[in-house]
Amino acid sequence: MSRSPSSRAVLAVRAVKTGVTAGLVATALVVTLGGATASPADAERVPSDARCSGAAGKTIVRTRDGATRVVSFERGWRVYRGDRPGTLVAVCPD
Repeated sequence: MSRSPSSRAVLAVRAVKTGVTAGLVATALVVTLGGATASPADAERVPSDARCSGAAGKTIVRTRDGATRVVSFERGWRVYRGDRPGTLVAVCPD
């Protein structure tokens, strides 16, 4: 003997599912947008021309361990393209 659920029970389950889905979507948006608008680290706030003093034609990269290095433009470009590990921080003009 099988009974179908009442319309109130079906409505309650749908409301809970909708609420949970809306909460997950809202959380995903907050996390995504929060990461996009996060302020950079203090080291990245220093103007690139101050870091590039004496490094004309070079780039500055941050290694995986967090250290910054002055490297050739070619190596910095490979870091930027993802061919080498690290993050490109600045390009020092000639």
